[in-house]
Amino acid sequence: MRVLVVGSGGREHAIAWKISHSKTVSKVFVFPGNGGIDLESRLTRIPSFEPVSKEHIGKLVQENKIDLTIIGPELFLVDGLVDYLQEKGFPVVGPTKQVAALEGSKIFSKRFMRDNGIETADFEVFDNYEKAVDYLKAGRFPIVIKADGLAGGKGVFVAKNQSDALKALQFLMKEKKLGNAGMRVVIEEFMPGFEVSFIILTDGRNIVKFPVCQDYKNLRDSGLGPNTGGMGVHFPLPSLDNNLLSKLEDEIVRPVLRGIENRGHVYKGFLYCGLMVSPGGEVRVLEFNCRLGDPETQLLMLLMKGDLLPLLDNVSREDGFNLSEVPSNFWHQKAGLCLVASADGYPDDVRTGDPIEVDDEIETDPNIKIFHSGTEILDGKLVTNGGRVMAVSGIGENKDLLRHKLLDKIKQIKFEGKHYRKDIGLTEIRGK
Repeated sequence: MRVLVVGSGGREHAIAWKISHSKTVSKVFVFPGNGGIDLESRLTRIPSFEPVSKEHIGKLVQENKIDLTIIGPELFLVDGLVDYLQEKGFPVVGPTKQVAALEGSKIFSKRFMRDNGIETADFEVFDNYEKAVDYLKAGRFPIVIKADGLAGGKGVFVAKNQSDALKALQFLMKEKKLGNAGMRVVIEEFMPGFEVSFIILTDGRNIVKFPVCQDYKNLRDSGLGPNTGGMGVHFPLPSLDNNLLSKLEDEIVRPVLRGIENRGHVYKGFLYCGLMVSPGGEVRVLEFNCRLGDPETQLLMLLMKGDLLPLLDNVSREDGFNLSEVPSNFWHQKAGLCLVASADGYPDDVRTGDPIEVDDEIETDPNIKIFHSGTEILDGKLVTNGGRVMAVSGIGENKDLLRHKLLDKIKQIKFEGKHYRKDIGLTEIRGK
């Protein structure tokens, strides 16, 4: 098979790398990719020399005789790239535009959860700044404010007091720093507990469950600093017992699939469930994403022992529900960690163009892999080109030993202003 992975981040690098090892693949293309794709002998990068559009991607699929397209970033899904490719008769993995509204609009998602009996935080919706201010002045804190639209991981604000809440509202609705994404907001109760990432692949009826892992959102150690797209991931989570895990399918995933079907659609692709587990063990949904998580994917692709491509091929087919269960040995029974190295200024104004030095010894261990996100090759040199620059991922028998090994490896990546958290996997994140 000839496969195209659409996207330029670490998630897409990891997906393409994993698929390139499939027994059924002949060539893997990545568009528009990043500097790391150029360094992979098994991958072929298609750089972007013109504005990216559905039509342009469709042309690439046709010209390169692509058998299967996998869409990584949410923006392409929300804009209807899946619909466009399907109309052209091109097999593609991902939900359609109507379904992707689960991620594209926080308001739609919250109302969908309420209508389908999926536990989530109590919430109110506002498109008027003054009314939102009045609500906050009478509210209880901490409180959570979310931009309605896509914001690249920058649209959620946990306000500890009224002053912080009003600043967030000003940022979104008055200053319009996130553009149209923040013109409408969801204000919801703060849910204490700890956050986990539960991801599945589905054909609309059958599902494949991925290992439940934990993403570290804050920029700095001990949960300090601003929210980011994710600074690291670890697995396993000893606090999640089997009884709790068994509820995730019945009380969250199945209601989503039924709710989408009741709207006249079929959910095909990845479903990311961002969950909050309370101190008492109750689970409520923070958010839904309609694609794989980042940086979760950079770890999950290492934990995946089996072949991903046949599963994706089955999901892309329109002749029924073809996804089959995976065997018990599909996943490595090992611990896993991912550490993200970010650029100076992230998650705000990021400095780019700094030269990157990477020690060749980092990937001599087959259980350790570097995935690129914000990198580019200019004049033959690898340079920074985004907020999250690289992720070092690894699996091993012992999480503590693995953590020390990866911390040593990430030190061997050098660029000006490099930042990374040193507490990934040290302890599970606990809400306050």
